[in-house]
Amino acid sequence: MAWVRQGYVNGHRVGVLDNLRLHTVLATLVGMLGLAIAILVVCIAGLALPFRRKELFEKPRANYRVAGMPVISIPSLRDYLFALHDLPIPNG
Repeated sequence: MAWVRQGYVNGHRVGVLDNLRLHTVLATLVGMLGLAIAILVVCIAGLALPFRRKELFEKPRANYRVAGMPVISIPSLRDYLFALHDLPIPNG
């Protein structure tokens, strides 16, 4: 197969497939990190909305509160904690 470039690094044979494998792992980690950051941003926005934009939160009829806490903050806090737990941070 002429299109596969082979070489040796520190006595180990490496080729395109090895680079592809590394690229796939890095792409997966970067994708997971991007998704976790997006979820964190949305959760922070859900937590902050009732306090930063009070008039926007209290205008509709569906501004329920449980024990004085806005209901929108409960799933936002739960998802924020789950997203923090699932961040792809290597143990070191």
